Amino acid sequence: MQEGSFDDIIRGCAKSMKDANIAVVTVAANCVECIAKGLRKSFTKYRGTILGAMLERFKEKKQTVTDAIAAACDAVFLATNLGEIESDVLENMKSKNPQVKEHTTKFLIRSLKSTRDAPTIEQTKELAEGSKKLLTESVATLRDAGAE
Repeated sequence: MQEGSFDDIIRGCAKSMKDANIAVVTVAANCVECIAKGLRKSFTKYRGTILGAMLERFKEKKQTVTDAIAAACDAVFLATNLGEIESDVLENMKSKNPQVKEHTTKFLIRSLKSTRDAPTIEQTKELAEGSKKLLTESVATLRDAGAE
């Protein structure tokens, strides 16, 4: 994919993440995934616009929607790096919604497994602190994700 201005499209996809219609959310996530895969490292400048909105939308109960958002998040990570996604991930790991916490933590786990650059000591401490807080959760899946 050739580099260009995708600002309007990414903003539209971020706005669509708040839509009540799950088909709209799914299509927006699929678009983000394709653009991130196509632009690769050039997608980095759009991460701030879209990643937080996608992580917040993990509150959706429909598996098809969360799968599409997870695939889009993974594509965004491949276009960026751990340091760039860390703030959004840590913020959403503190969410009041247990589904947002769980899916965000699973995204972090997938990201850590696929990263080629080792996290810095500071990043490791911050991620460990965020994960440690999940160990006290009442929901077993959250505790398991925090431990992993």
